[in-house]
Amino acid sequence: MGLLDRDCGCDRVAAAREDKCKGCVCELLKTLQPGTEVEELFVNGVKFDDDIVFINLDRETCCATFTRNGSTPKVIVIDCRKIDAIILEG
Repeated sequence: MGLLDRDCGCDRVAAAREDKCKGCVCELLKTLQPGTEVEELFVNGVKFDDDIVFINLDRETCCATFTRNGSTPKVIVIDCRKIDAIILEG
């Protein structure tokens, strides 16, 4: 058996790198620039609409991070696959 006949495991590595953050909202978040203002965000039917700004999307964990700059500033971390809808400003 030659070196090229051995299983290098490359197919498993490639599968592990496959993008698991799928769905229309995840795909949209992949294209947004940090600092993009979000008019409304719906998660499990709950609406967030108080000065929300997109920070980033972690493609490994699918966690989307936003800030909410209302009367009490907060950081919001949500699995992008759990977001029902997103409405952008403008």
